[in-house]
Amino acid sequence: MIRLLEGQLRHRGADAVVLSCGGVGYRVRVPVPLLAKLGSVGQAALLWIHTQVRDDAISLFGFEAHEDLQLFETLISINGIGAKIALAMMSTLSTRRLVQAVRGEDMGTLTSVPGIGKRSAERLIVELRDRLGVFVGGSDKLSSHAPVSPIEADLQSGLTNLGFKPKAIAAAVEAVLKDDPEGDLGDLLSAAIARMTGGKR
Repeated sequence: MIRLLEGQLRHRGADAVVLSCGGVGYRVRVPVPLLAKLGSVGQAALLWIHTQVRDDAISLFGFEAHEDLQLFETLISINGIGAKIALAMMSTLSTRRLVQAVRGEDMGTLTSVPGIGKRSAERLIVELRDRLGVFVGGSDKLSSHAPVSPIEADLQSGLTNLGFKPKAIAAAVEAVLKDDPEGDLGDLLSAAIARMTGGKR
Protein backbone atom coordinates (compact mmCIF):
# COMPACT_ATOMS: atom_id res chain seq x y z
CA MET A 1 0.00 0.00 0.00
CA ILE A 2 1.34 3.43 -0.94
CA ARG A 3 1.51 5.61 2.18
CA LEU A 4 3.84 8.45 1.19
CA LEU A 5 4.95 9.96 -2.11
CA GLU A 6 7.82 12.40 -2.53
CA GLY A 7 8.77 13.68 -5.94
CA GLN A 8 8.24 16.40 -8.53
CA LEU A 9 4.92 18.03 -9.35
CA ARG A 10 4.29 17.41 -13.06
CA HIS A 11 0.64 18.41 -13.53
CA ARG A 12 -2.10 20.27 -11.68
CA GLY A 13 -5.80 19.69 -12.29
CA ALA A 14 -9.00 20.97 -10.70
CA ASP A 15 -8.85 18.49 -7.83
CA ALA A 16 -5.83 16.30 -8.55
CA VAL A 17 -2.12 16.44 -9.28
CA VAL A 18 0.37 14.17 -11.01
CA LEU A 19 3.46 13.54 -8.92
CA SER A 20 6.53 12.05 -10.59
CA CYS A 21 8.45 9.68 -8.32
CA GLY A 22 11.35 7.62 -9.65
CA GLY A 23 10.18 7.98 -13.23
CA VAL A 24 6.58 6.97 -12.47
CA GLY A 25 3.72 9.49 -12.51
CA TYR A 26 1.04 9.07 -9.85
CA ARG A 27 -2.33 10.80 -10.14
CA VAL A 28 -3.34 11.91 -6.66
CA ARG A 29 -6.62 13.55 -5.70
CA VAL A 30 -6.18 16.26 -3.07
CA PRO A 31 -8.37 18.71 -1.12
CA VAL A 32 -8.84 21.92 -3.10
CA PRO A 33 -7.08 24.18 -0.53
CA LEU A 34 -3.96 22.03 -0.86
CA LEU A 35 -3.65 22.79 -4.58
CA ALA A 36 -2.66 26.37 -3.80
CA LYS A 37 0.01 25.21 -1.36
CA LEU A 38 1.77 22.75 -3.65
CA GLY A 39 3.55 25.37 -5.72
CA SER A 40 4.11 25.36 -9.45
CA VAL A 41 4.79 22.50 -11.85
CA GLY A 42 8.38 21.35 -11.53
CA GLN A 43 8.68 21.93 -7.80
CA ALA A 44 9.27 19.22 -5.22
CA ALA A 45 6.27 17.93 -3.28
CA LEU A 46 5.54 15.42 -0.54
CA LEU A 47 2.12 13.92 0.12
CA TRP A 48 0.76 11.51 2.70
CA ILE A 49 -1.32 8.97 0.79
CA HIS A 50 -4.49 6.97 1.31
CA THR A 51 -4.70 4.13 -1.24
CA GLN A 52 -8.19 3.00 -2.22
CA VAL A 53 -8.34 -0.36 -4.01
CA ARG A 54 -11.44 -1.42 -5.90
CA ASP A 55 -12.13 -4.07 -8.51
CA ASP A 56 -12.04 -1.52 -11.31
CA ALA A 57 -9.49 1.02 -10.07
CA ILE A 58 -6.78 2.00 -7.64
CA SER A 59 -7.19 5.59 -6.44
CA LEU A 60 -4.76 7.72 -4.46
CA PHE A 61 -5.73 10.56 -2.14
CA GLY A 62 -3.03 12.93 -0.92
CA PHE A 63 -2.66 15.22 2.08
CA GLU A 64 -0.14 17.74 3.32
CA ALA A 65 0.13 16.37 6.88
CA HIS A 66 -0.33 12.97 8.47
CA GLU A 67 -3.03 14.47 10.70
CA ASP A 68 -5.05 15.39 7.59
CA LEU A 69 -4.71 11.82 6.33
CA GLN A 70 -5.88 10.56 9.71
CA LEU A 71 -8.95 12.78 9.59
CA PHE A 72 -9.79 11.63 6.05
CA GLU A 73 -9.57 7.97 7.09
CA THR A 74 -11.77 8.65 10.10
CA LEU A 75 -14.39 10.23 7.84
CA ILE A 76 -14.47 7.38 5.31
CA SER A 77 -14.85 4.84 8.11
CA ILE A 78 -18.33 6.25 8.76
CA ASN A 79 -21.16 4.40 7.04
CA GLY A 80 -22.36 6.32 3.99
CA ILE A 81 -19.33 8.62 3.79
CA GLY A 82 -17.15 7.64 0.84
CA ALA A 83 -13.87 9.08 -0.32
CA LYS A 84 -15.54 11.60 -2.64
CA ILE A 85 -17.67 13.10 0.11
CA ALA A 86 -14.82 13.03 2.63
CA LEU A 87 -12.62 14.91 0.18
CA ALA A 88 -15.43 17.42 -0.41
CA MET A 89 -15.71 17.95 3.34
CA MET A 90 -11.99 18.63 3.65
CA SER A 91 -12.15 20.95 0.64
CA THR A 92 -15.08 22.91 2.08
CA LEU A 93 -14.41 22.97 5.83
CA SER A 94 -11.21 23.43 7.81
CA THR A 95 -10.51 20.90 10.54
CA ARG A 96 -11.52 23.52 13.11
CA ARG A 97 -14.88 24.22 11.47
CA LEU A 98 -15.60 20.52 11.04
CA VAL A 99 -14.86 19.71 14.68
CA GLN A 100 -16.90 22.68 15.89
CA ALA A 101 -19.82 21.77 13.62
CA VAL A 102 -19.91 18.18 14.84
CA ARG A 103 -19.62 19.08 18.51
CA GLY A 104 -22.09 21.93 18.16
CA GLU A 105 -24.51 19.82 16.08
CA ASP A 106 -24.40 22.55 13.45
CA MET A 107 -26.49 21.03 10.68
CA GLY A 108 -26.24 24.15 8.51
CA THR A 109 -22.46 24.02 8.31
CA LEU A 110 -22.36 20.27 7.66
CA THR A 111 -25.03 20.39 4.95
CA SER A 112 -23.10 23.17 3.20
CA VAL A 113 -20.76 20.44 1.96
CA PRO A 114 -21.72 19.10 -1.49
CA GLY A 115 -23.19 15.61 -1.10
CA ILE A 116 -24.08 16.01 2.59
CA GLY A 117 -27.81 16.06 3.26
CA LYS A 118 -29.70 16.19 6.53
CA ARG A 119 -29.49 12.45 7.18
CA SER A 120 -25.78 12.31 6.40
CA ALA A 121 -25.16 15.28 8.68
CA GLU A 122 -27.07 13.59 11.51
CA ARG A 123 -25.02 10.43 11.00
CA LEU A 124 -21.79 12.43 11.08
CA ILE A 125 -22.77 14.05 14.36
CA VAL A 126 -23.70 10.76 15.99
CA GLU A 127 -20.78 8.67 14.73
CA LEU A 128 -18.01 11.26 14.59
CA ARG A 129 -18.64 13.03 17.88
CA ASP A 130 -16.91 10.33 19.95
CA ARG A 131 -14.09 9.83 17.45
CA LEU A 132 -12.53 13.27 17.64
CA GLY A 133 -10.37 12.53 20.66
CA VAL A 134 -7.19 13.63 18.88
CA PHE A 135 -8.79 16.88 17.71
CA VAL A 136 -9.19 18.92 20.88
CA GLY A 137 -11.06 22.18 21.24
CA GLY A 138 -11.76 22.62 17.56
CA SER A 139 -8.10 23.31 16.85
CA ASP A 140 -6.43 22.73 13.52
CA LYS A 141 -3.52 21.24 15.44
CA LEU A 142 -3.55 18.02 17.37
CA SER A 143 -3.36 18.18 21.13
CA SER A 144 -0.32 17.30 23.19
CA HIS A 145 -1.83 13.85 23.59
CA ALA A 146 -1.99 13.33 19.84
CA PRO A 147 0.25 10.96 17.92
CA VAL A 148 3.87 12.11 17.94
CA SER A 149 5.06 9.78 15.20
CA PRO A 150 3.60 8.23 12.03
CA ILE A 151 3.54 4.73 13.56
CA GLU A 152 1.61 5.99 16.60
CA ALA A 153 -0.78 7.91 14.37
CA ASP A 154 -1.40 4.81 12.21
CA LEU A 155 -2.10 2.75 15.33
CA GLN A 156 -4.53 5.36 16.66
CA SER A 157 -6.28 5.61 13.30
CA GLY A 158 -6.56 1.85 12.85
CA LEU A 159 -7.93 1.27 16.35
CA THR A 160 -10.36 4.18 16.04
CA ASN A 161 -11.67 2.72 12.79
CA LEU A 162 -12.27 -0.56 14.60
CA GLY A 163 -14.54 1.23 17.06
CA PHE A 164 -12.42 1.34 20.22
CA LYS A 165 -12.76 4.30 22.57
CA PRO A 166 -10.10 7.07 22.62
CA LYS A 167 -9.03 6.52 26.25
CA ALA A 168 -8.57 2.78 25.75
CA ILE A 169 -6.70 3.39 22.51
CA ALA A 170 -4.32 5.88 24.12
CA ALA A 171 -3.42 3.48 26.93
CA ALA A 172 -2.97 0.48 24.64
CA VAL A 173 -0.85 2.36 22.10
CA GLU A 174 1.40 3.75 24.81
CA ALA A 175 1.85 0.27 26.28
CA VAL A 176 2.66 -1.58 23.05
CA LEU A 177 5.08 1.11 21.85
CA LYS A 178 6.84 1.01 25.21
CA ASP A 179 7.20 -2.78 24.92
CA ASP A 180 8.27 -2.75 21.27
CA PRO A 181 9.10 0.77 19.97
CA GLU A 182 10.54 -0.54 16.68
CA GLY A 183 7.79 -3.07 16.02
CA ASP A 184 5.93 -3.71 12.77
CA LEU A 185 2.59 -1.90 12.44
CA GLY A 186 0.63 -5.13 12.01
CA ASP A 187 2.20 -6.74 15.08
CA LEU A 188 1.70 -3.61 17.16
CA LEU A 189 -1.93 -3.35 16.07
CA SER A 190 -2.56 -6.98 17.03
CA ALA A 191 -0.89 -6.44 20.40
CA ALA A 192 -2.97 -3.34 21.10
CA ILE A 193 -6.20 -5.14 20.21
CA ALA A 194 -5.23 -8.03 22.46
CA ARG A 195 -4.63 -5.64 25.36
CA MET A 196 -8.02 -4.00 24.94
CA THR A 197 -9.97 -7.23 24.50
CA GLY A 198 -8.18 -9.25 27.16
CA GLY A 199 -6.63 -11.59 24.60
CA LYS A 200 -3.10 -12.79 24.37
CA ARG A 201 -0.48 -11.49 21.99
